[in-house]
Amino acid sequence: MSSILRKVYIQLFLINMKKEEKEKQEIINSLSRCFKLSFINEENEIIIYPRDNTYFSLNTTSPLKLKCKVIQWLSREACKGLPGSRRYHFDGICDFFNKNFTPEDMDLIYTYLGNGIHQELCEKFVESGCDMQILHDYDDERRGVVRLV
Repeated sequence: MSSILRKVYIQLFLINMKKEEKEKQEIINSLSRCFKLSFINEENEIIIYPRDNTYFSLNTTSPLKLKCKVIQWLSREACKGLPGSRRYHFDGICDFFNKNFTPEDMDLIYTYLGNGIHQELCEKFVESGCDMQILHDYDDERRGVVRLV
């Protein structure tokens, strides 16, 4: 690789890296707005709900994976938590993704995406803008349901 091409490649890499860092910072700012009690600790974890210590690490490689963590690590509390915590997490997730999930939607989200059990499906779901049809189709497939068109 020529010296000029190497320099161009490095510059493009750095521009892309800066773009991703900026997008990740925007996601963190949005999390702070959607989860009013949240803060970032010295371990670079975002503590979403201090009373129950709901948190996840902000050390991740991409903005997409950071968005996935919201689903993976907060959906359980949005379904199964105590009433105050459940409402806080549920509303925060809805606000963050700008969606009006139902409790049934959140249960399906937690069932198939919670705790990081299906990364590829979670990424597909987040990339789609949280299209619930993706999870309904996956649920049907898992249960062997055949839909006639």
